[in-house]
Amino acid sequence: MASVKALGYIGCNVSGLEAWSELLMTVFPLDRYEDCGNHTRHFSIDGQQRKLTLRQTGADALAYIGW
Repeated sequence: MASVKALGYIGCNVSGLEAWSELLMTVFPLDRYEDCGNHTRHFSIDGQQRKLTLRQTGADALAYIGW
């Protein structure tokens, strides 16, 4: 049976973009990669662009994952 060996990217809808951004940059080793004008922020890990994307939507939920 095949299994996932690595995670490529994650996208999350969030209710508090600033709070989540601060958490990711202070508690976890993520760097802010890019801010988009539509209430979206991209974060990178280990130099990989857009490993985690947060989008301000008013509710906290997983939006997508990929590998």
